[in-house]
Amino acid sequence: MPKLREITFVLNDGTDVFIDPPKDGIYHIRYIMPNGLPNVVLWKKDGNNDAFFDANAIEVARFSLLLKLIENESAVGLREYVDRSGARALPELDGALRAGNSLV
Repeated sequence: MPKLREITFVLNDGTDVFIDPPKDGIYHIRYIMPNGLPNVVLWKKDGNNDAFFDANAIEVARFSLLLKLIENESAVGLREYVDRSGARALPELDGALRAGNSLV
């Protein structure tokens, strides 16, 4: 089977777009926004349906959830919890929140 390579093309407005080979069925579409900042959109093809996700939105959602967890906690309270339980103060969200999930 041939190795998949990056696809590169230019939009009518001159924006360079790069599509990386799929990883776990998800394509990473990279481009530079008009304000000069890089952005990544995730694309998953599921049969006849296409789904697009802003990769930055996923990271923002993870960070927001973690902040919400410790919203009313003090540094001392978190340290006591970690010392007493031996567990991390915040959970790992990589498996719980990823491209394709919906939050309601």
